[in-house]
Amino acid sequence: MADPKSRRRPDPMYEGQLSNLEVMDMLKKRGAKERENSLTEVERQVWEYLNGTRRCTATRQAAAEFLQAIDKFKLSKYEQLQLLNQRPLQHVELYLLVDNCDDRFSEEECEELLGLVNQFLSEKRDGG
Repeated sequence: MADPKSRRRPDPMYEGQLSNLEVMDMLKKRGAKERENSLTEVERQVWEYLNGTRRCTATRQAAAEFLQAIDKFKLSKYEQLQLLNQRPLQHVELYLLVDNCDDRFSEEECEELLGLVNQFLSEKRDGG
């Protein structure tokens, strides 16, 4: 029997957590785009949900650039994943996704974070 540690593991952006982008990529590899009937019912429902949202149009490159750009804010992995998946457009959304946002960041830093979301993850950039 093969050593479990020697198995090649997927390369998720976050250990144990997948972004919406990574889930879409996995479903595409399973043939979601070409033949939806090759998916299980749950996979089909996830595919339809993610396909119907503007929040899953980013490319891997844009996501990587976004994560690099927000590194200076010292956000937790969970917060980074939430920003990547939810793409907040307003302060109220940002405050829901980042713990103690008003204590940790100034108004200008919050504006900068929202600007980075728009710069790297906007539908215009992704062609949506």
